[in-house]
Amino acid sequence: AGDWDVTGIAVWTGAGATAITDLELLITPTPGDNTTGVVTGSNYVYATGIVSGISNNTNVIPSYRVSISGSTPYYLKVSATYSTGTPQVLGRLSARRMR
Repeated sequence: AGDWDVTGIAVWTGAGATAITDLELLITPTPGDNTTGVVTGSNYVYATGIVSGISNNTNVIPSYRVSISGSTPYYLKVSATYSTGTPQVLGRLSARRMR
């Protein structure tokens, strides 16, 4: 319980994927494949027009503040739109209790 600063980072590599048109990163307490409660620039960021064959393109959500009254899981989610191949992503979700 308390106020937490939650931070997420994702590092993408094209890994042979072509025509990557967007990369998305979000933090949410909602599990599964949905975007309930996300706000652009707060707990959701995206990049568009990525060149194929990229490496080390990064999305970051710095210090997203959450206030919770009990134990609550949070999830770091990523999504990419591309035509062929398989982009690779590494991610990190961290939280620091502020009070």
